[in-house]
Amino acid sequence: MSEKKLSKELQITSSKLAKMSPNELEEFAEEKAKVILEKIELSTQMISEAKDAAEIAGNMKSGWFGKTRKKSDATADAVIATNEAVAEMNELLQESIRFTCISLDLAKAMSEHMSALIVNGFKNREGKIIKLSADSEEQALYIIQQAETFAKNQLEVEMKQTVQDSKIDNLAEKVSSNARRLNEKDKIDAEQSKRLEELGALLNNKDLVDQKQEEAISKNSEAIKVLFDYTRQKDILDKKQSEEIELLKTCQPNRMCIIAICLSVISILVSVTAIVLQVLR
Repeated sequence: MSEKKLSKELQITSSKLAKMSPNELEEFAEEKAKVILEKIELSTQMISEAKDAAEIAGNMKSGWFGKTRKKSDATADAVIATNEAVAEMNELLQESIRFTCISLDLAKAMSEHMSALIVNGFKNREGKIIKLSADSEEQALYIIQQAETFAKNQLEVEMKQTVQDSKIDNLAEKVSSNARRLNEKDKIDAEQSKRLEELGALLNNKDLVDQKQEEAISKNSEAIKVLFDYTRQKDILDKKQSEEIELLKTCQPNRMCIIAICLSVISILVSVTAIVLQVLR
């Protein structure tokens, strides 16, 4: 068996596997399962042949020096061949396990196809029917067991990762929700501050309006008082003017009467002017 050829046949990257459709992956797994099982059967035959050779060498009769040396050489060659065949089988098993366990999907597909091929047999690339021997089947079952163990462990890891991702997503959502609440609280605080400022402005305006109203009421009260004083004084002046007029009617038209009348009129005019000025203030 060529180790380099086998290594090349069992080379694939995870990225290429991820791009395969389910049908493509199943076909690929079945093909590689046949390759591995065929190699296992060939390796088993080599081990069996090496063991047979060692047994034959061990059963050889010893005698003269030449026969003893020939038996010794045959035994040594058989042991070497056996060890090489066993080592090659171990390498094949390790390489097959590494290949089978590249991904969870490949491990599951390889396990299913290898199990079916062990039971039913299969045709190799030359069309020859391959039915595994008991020793080959034992080695193949070891690969399947490792694949199933890997798949189980990988599934547990992925489930734990899913749970962990869910926890992280929930935590991120809570953080995002808290951030939104903080933003909303900041907006509410800003609106409340704005309303408080507006209310403060309204209260200031109300104080100003109340002050102006009080000033207006005070001025109105003063105006009413002045008007009342004006009315009262005017009434007094009217009475005086009436008395003066009656006096004029009874007086003789002389200079003294005229002077008295003029002074009276001037006095009335001065009083009226004073009242008017007081109202205008």
